[in-house]
Amino acid sequence: MITYCINKEAYNTRLRIPVVIMLIISITNCALPVRTENPKGDGAGLPDEDVGILYGLYSGECTIDGNEIPTHSDDQNLFYDRIKLVPGIHTIYYSTYFHKRGSCSSEMSLNVEPGHKYELKEDGCYWCSPFECEIWIEDITTKEVVSGHTPSWPSWMW
Repeated sequence: MITYCINKEAYNTRLRIPVVIMLIISITNCALPVRTENPKGDGAGLPDEDVGILYGLYSGECTIDGNEIPTHSDDQNLFYDRIKLVPGIHTIYYSTYFHKRGSCSSEMSLNVEPGHKYELKEDGCYWCSPFECEIWIEDITTKEVVSGHTPSWPSWMW
């Protein structure tokens, strides 16, 4: 009888695991937003090697050279995670909100180089009093901060 119980538990566990995995996969595929290129960039449609690509425009409000850049389309499941910019100097204004702490904004100048990839980053110091935040842009290609300031506090996020 004990052998039967152990085998029955093992059998049920083997059945449950694939069902749970399939359920998680199906829920995740339905719930995750689709991330794609923002069509508002002045380099939209150009080859990657001819433009700079800016990543990280996930949640805040953004303007580039005075043009408002939406973070998502009218379809709430379609989020823009990158934008192509022609080489040259661009003025980027980015504002975001940190839960229960307030907003953070920065206006930065970015000299876009062809073929380079950039990432807009943000970090808030929740343990700082008063609350502090920073927004900066890092060149993914060279690993250098090219605009803004990295946080002065220790962080595991960047």
